[in-house]
Amino acid sequence: MRSASSGVFDGLRGRFNIEKHSEAAPRVFWLNPAKWVGMISGVAGAVLVALNIDISGYGFLLFLLSSLLWSMAGFIQRDNSLIVLQVAFVGINMVGIYRWLVI
Repeated sequence: MRSASSGVFDGLRGRFNIEKHSEAAPRVFWLNPAKWVGMISGVAGAVLVALNIDISGYGFLLFLLSSLLWSMAGFIQRDNSLIVLQVAFVGINMVGIYRWLVI
């Protein structure tokens, strides 16, 4: 059974050249590398913030990159809980960037 929003997602997936693998998880050639870059940038960001040194603010930029990549992964995999989590992290990262790098 298809959800009411599946038509919108199908249209967007067509624009991003996403091959439909199954109803639950379409195959995307760049998804696995994006997830690895998201994981590495998230860990590197955590290390920078944990060190609490002069360049620790740049850890929030790495966190932002990680959150954006994982948000894309959640969208492609239709994982709403991952999308909501990463959107919350994007907001938190924006606060961190503002506090550490702007003011």
